[in-house]
Amino acid sequence: MAGYFSSFGEMPSLSTVLTTYASISAMMMVVRTVLNEMIPRPMREFISSKLSEYLLFNFSNEFTFVIEQRWEAVVSETYKAAEVYLPTIVGYSTDSLLVGSNDTGNSTAVPKLAVPIGVKIADHFEGMRLQWSLHMKEAKKYYNNDRKYFHLTCKKKDRDRVLENYFPYVARKAQKILDDRQILNIYTYEHQDSMWQSAIFKHPSTFDTLAMEPDLKRFIIEDLDLFVNRKGYFDNVGRAWKRGYLLYGPPGTGKSSLVAAIANYLKYHVYDLQLQSVKSDADLRNVLTTTTNRSIILIEDIDCSENTSGDRGRRSSSPDKKNETNTVFIDPGATLSGMLNFIDGLWSSCGEERIIIFTTNHKERLDPALLRPGRMDVHIEMGYCTPPVFRMLAKSYLGIKDHAMFGQVEELIKKVDISPAEMAQHLMKSDDPSIALESLVEFLNMRTIGHLDGGDQTTKQAGVGREDNKKKVDDEIEVILNDKI
Repeated sequence: MAGYFSSFGEMPSLSTVLTTYASISAMMMVVRTVLNEMIPRPMREFISSKLSEYLLFNFSNEFTFVIEQRWEAVVSETYKAAEVYLPTIVGYSTDSLLVGSNDTGNSTAVPKLAVPIGVKIADHFEGMRLQWSLHMKEAKKYYNNDRKYFHLTCKKKDRDRVLENYFPYVARKAQKILDDRQILNIYTYEHQDSMWQSAIFKHPSTFDTLAMEPDLKRFIIEDLDLFVNRKGYFDNVGRAWKRGYLLYGPPGTGKSSLVAAIANYLKYHVYDLQLQSVKSDADLRNVLTTTTNRSIILIEDIDCSENTSGDRGRRSSSPDKKNETNTVFIDPGATLSGMLNFIDGLWSSCGEERIIIFTTNHKERLDPALLRPGRMDVHIEMGYCTPPVFRMLAKSYLGIKDHAMFGQVEELIKKVDISPAEMAQHLMKSDDPSIALESLVEFLNMRTIGHLDGGDQTTKQAGVGREDNKKKVDDEIEVILNDKI
């Protein structure tokens, strides 16, 4: 052993090692200081990044896919699939998770899971070990546009299999999860952040409880069934797979309840868009491209938006007298032209199986360009109560199918107009059917007197009453059928 050390010299003492280390460290600090002074920071960062790439390429056995939240002009379908799929594979090796609930109707509901920033989630597929993590790119100053993206890390040798087999597998699993969903969401557009915010949608309205003429209700259900089963037909005729509905009529006639019934029937999320929250036509396109397939886009009271209910351009109220041609300008926000492109232009094809529903109290105020088939395919008048509608309300609110006072009520509602909301208000006054019906009859009698005296401004003129409302419903369905695909 002594001979061995003599061949290579004596082992240095600890003090010698420490002295040498200190000298090298000091020299490196001097070199680093000199380099920092001589080489600009951007150049140093460039050299550092290239060196890191070189080391990773030559000495790392891993490969990383980057899945950004947006892919060109739309939300990435790959990102959305990962967002749905990953919370379902969380194992005990994951050290943290986001939990929360937007179910305001059930405070004890099990919270939903989401992936926090930076947390790693492992997955196994066809013998491959994969690792996911979520990251966020912070917004620039003055702009609130934080962008999220996933990292998916695998072995370099597995890169092609992940691309060809694993990503389609994640997409299929996510679609299955969405197809089996039992909870619906309603979304509202937050214009400040240019993004949708959601809450649990638990509206109790269904077609079984909806107070509507039976023939019209049957037609709507058949039209919805026909729409969802005709993807191939829409492809063959070269049309976007969407359907537009216009619900019009006085307040309180059940327009919102019908929207809820459609959502519950189709199991579609609802995107409630207030046009006043849209800043521009470009923002309107962003609204469309960030909604999901199999959804309802609801635009209520469209007649209240001056930009979409009138002419495409409006003349200035103070034209230059020296110029014979008045200046034409477009108000801020979404314009009619932008709305038309939204529902029937090239951008309307960015998504499938969408129902677009417009509501209005004043159909006559809408621009004719909005009303044609292809934009609002089905026009549905939500009218006042008729005898069949009254009987449905009595069954829902009082639990009765017949009563001695039914005939009296039915005769009165043939003479004056009463909305389903007004009738429901009187039927709710008592659990005793007789008391509730007496209240309703008293109200209808008072309205009849006011109507005959011309004092009730909420009813129509006597000559335009609904004495034969069944015929009007049949006529309405006949008009709708002319627009049906």
